[in-house]
Amino acid sequence: MRDINARAGVIPVLASSDRWEALVLRPGRDPIAALASLLAPLSARGVAATTADHAALVTRLRAEPGHLGMILRARAHQKTERILLFVDQFEEPYTLGASEEDRRAFAACLAAVADDSATPLRVVLSLRSDFLDRVAESDRLVAEVTRGLVFLAPVDRAGLRDVLVQPLELAGYRFESPSIVEDMLAARSRYSNRNREKARELLNDRGAEAPDGPVKTVKSAPDPDGVPLEP
Repeated sequence: MRDINARAGVIPVLASSDRWEALVLRPGRDPIAALASLLAPLSARGVAATTADHAALVTRLRAEPGHLGMILRARAHQKTERILLFVDQFEEPYTLGASEEDRRAFAACLAAVADDSATPLRVVLSLRSDFLDRVAESDRLVAEVTRGLVFLAPVDRAGLRDVLVQPLELAGYRFESPSIVEDMLAARSRYSNRNREKARELLNDRGAEAPDGPVKTVKSAPDPDGVPLEP
């Protein structure tokens, strides 16, 4: 749920301001190519950028990580705005198999953007906690990440209601009836309960096959909703 906090909270609030521009990036398996795709419309050629331009931008970002910050600073000064670069699911280069070379180049690009608090640029990373140690691949980036680290707790029912309602309100819309929102929340709760039951069954099945007998408790392994699994 960690990207919901940013997409439904920070990003819409900044988008409603005339002082900020929010850029959202999913790195995927090829994070440098994803960066180039994000930057291409911001370059001098804009939407007229060609495939050759994209390939050249990928090559330049790999060779000159500071080029990302240069383009973003130029855009910020041109529009007299501050820019937030939000990297959603920063763990994707690890989970989807990006090469170590590309991961390091990607981290270097981001670190070059975030290396000076006096600039109009800010970087926010959304990252699963079990991949936090992988940020240490980049000494520069890990220093910035640990300095501004924030752990997000699981979203409770009230928070989920805000996630559904507030982005619409910011855009000038609303649900026809509050019962629609309550029905959606109830459906999610039923889905979560079914998943917990399936997890219990799976753990008990595996425990029955283990030489030491069935699993009695797994309180140390909470589910995504923060509810401990118990037999």
